[in-house]
Amino acid sequence: VALSQQLELKPLLVQITEALARLTGAGSVIFWEVDEASDLLVRRAWTSMPAINADELPASVGIDSGGAGWVARNRQPLFVEDVTPDERIRARQWAVGHGLLSFAGVPVVSGDDLLGVLTLNLRREDLPAEDDRELLTSFASQAAVAVRNARLFAEGTRRRREAEELAQVARMLTESLDVSEVADRVVRSVLPIFGVDAAGL
Repeated sequence: VALSQQLELKPLLVQITEALARLTGAGSVIFWEVDEASDLLVRRAWTSMPAINADELPASVGIDSGGAGWVARNRQPLFVEDVTPDERIRARQWAVGHGLLSFAGVPVVSGDDLLGVLTLNLRREDLPAEDDRELLTSFASQAAVAVRNARLFAEGTRRRREAEELAQVARMLTESLDVSEVADRVVRSVLPIFGVDAAGL
């Protein structure tokens, strides 16, 4: 996912984690985005209780690693009442240190595409009961719709901006016959189109 698209999605992903933290009382909720090119789950947004620092967790994990990786690979929810003996949970020491003995993870899927994984670290008493777990899955489905729509909107906006920039370049190039002025305009105009800091001709 392009950096500009990540920046545009960030507020939505934070809203998703905040809403899920309020809904469940989880000590920490993280949205891990799938990066298919590198087979990683990247920590894009998180919400934690004030005393809990999610920055202590890795910025990314392999798609075959930990509880989030298990959810991503199997595309199924995972609920663990006690993480202490569970080898699938890699951040056990961090979780236990914060009194978050339970884990829940749900895939964020749109159609056939895995967009990410939502993980929750919870106190044991906050782990959703069997009949409440469907609510968490439903929340992840709604999150998938929101993320997919936001990505489509961001992509449409990016393409419109590029088309506008290219049209402006065409206008500028026809306004002058001076070669060095045209070259200067070309160089200046490609900066916003490609999102770069410098260009040369």
